[in-house]
Amino acid sequence: MSQIVCWPLTTLVWSLSAPASIASAQNAPPAPGAAASAENAAALRAVQELDAKVIELRRELDALERSQQAVGDLRRIVDELEGRVREMARQPPAGAPSPPPPAQPQPQPQPRESALVTEPLPLSGVRVSGWIQPGYEGALVNRAIGQAAAPNRSGFLARRVKLRASGHVLTDRFGFAVQIDPLEAAVLDDAFVLWRFGKAVGLRAGRFKVPFSFQRYAVATRSYELVDRSETTYAFAFERDTGVMIVGRPLAGRLQYQLAAHNGSGRGLPNDNFDLAYTARVVGQPLGALPDEEGDAEHTRRPLFSVGASVHYNLLPTDIRARTGNPDANIDVDGDGGVDNVSVWQIGGEARALWRGIAVAAEYFWRREDAGAAGGRPNARRDGAYVQASYYIIPRVLQVAARWGETEHPLYGRPLREREERGAYTREHTGGVSYFMRGHDLKVQIDYSRLADRKARWTDAEGAAVEFSDDRRITHRLRIQAQVGF
Repeated sequence: MSQIVCWPLTTLVWSLSAPASIASAQNAPPAPGAAASAENAAALRAVQELDAKVIELRRELDALERSQQAVGDLRRIVDELEGRVREMARQPPAGAPSPPPPAQPQPQPQPRESALVTEPLPLSGVRVSGWIQPGYEGALVNRAIGQAAAPNRSGFLARRVKLRASGHVLTDRFGFAVQIDPLEAAVLDDAFVLWRFGKAVGLRAGRFKVPFSFQRYAVATRSYELVDRSETTYAFAFERDTGVMIVGRPLAGRLQYQLAAHNGSGRGLPNDNFDLAYTARVVGQPLGALPDEEGDAEHTRRPLFSVGASVHYNLLPTDIRARTGNPDANIDVDGDGGVDNVSVWQIGGEARALWRGIAVAAEYFWRREDAGAAGGRPNARRDGAYVQASYYIIPRVLQVAARWGETEHPLYGRPLREREERGAYTREHTGGVSYFMRGHDLKVQIDYSRLADRKARWTDAEGAAVEFSDDRRITHRLRIQAQVGF
């Protein structure tokens, strides 16, 4: 295109200068004779040829200008048409059906929650999860007078390593759960199958948590808002056991109950007598179901609360030889030819409340050990309680928590030396901070505890505690723990 435009312009310049020379040639005086006539004829022909070329160039220039104007006009027309098309696209023609409104994003289906477990399970397939809790623990101990020395300690540790597989098999009526911890002496934590035979009720059989205490039963160890559970819970809650349990969550989870019959001997141990243990737990949540974890990570907009109770009964072989350190102590006081049993009744109460990042939980436990007709020891009563509160300073990121607790340690069946070292009574004050990078799957926790232990004065070889000593063993404990899970 540039060559086409430049060539006519060059020719035009030459042609415009050409008439001047031609005119000068025309105005020049004619040459004398025949030679002059020939020259004049040749000049005339040249002038005529140049005039024809000029006319042709002018026509080409006019055509070029017209074509350029046509291109500009065409561009303007195209632009106008494009604008009209866009306007028509925005406004559908009259009589045409209105376009459907834009589709709203549909909520993603949530995993259905089985009535048989405390966690959501997929309707089919297997869910694998796990977590590891490495950390550090250090303690400075001030020994009380007359109390066995407890050494200072400082060191790194791996508190827990859990691996869990759970899910439904074929339908949502049948499921299972298996959990292991390689750091425990009894590696297998949970191993049970479940069958849902009603809309909100099911049967669990195998090894599972004994349903006593919210902090021990309902909360997974990955969901604690302090590094570990309270000293009170450690004293009164039970280890996992093997048996059967009916679990129900009617009224959209506003009511929960667990009814269990189990060996009563603890995780991985066979039953050591003919009698079974029985445990039941019932929880009401009138304003809506609360999550099975500590704290209020969701910053609940309306208050939620729950209240519940637990009861446990078991018959245990007398622990007179263990608690007195006398291997020859009489274990058949009533003379019936069998080992004397001690009936154990234990009752627990629990309450929780959540609202706008604030969470409060409290539990109380009471225990009675009764030797019955066998006698041989006075009835023993123990109790304990704790209150725990937390708040998310930054929702789902930064949480502070504090706990107070007092407990008498049952220590049933524990040897005399352990009783001396542990003490019979503990008061706990704990405060801590948790930093969440990805919820409970990636977090760091630090807490400090002041533990005051007191020793009970024993009045006879049967080990009846009548009062506590005034001497206290004070332990200052610092714990730091990271958690990585999936």
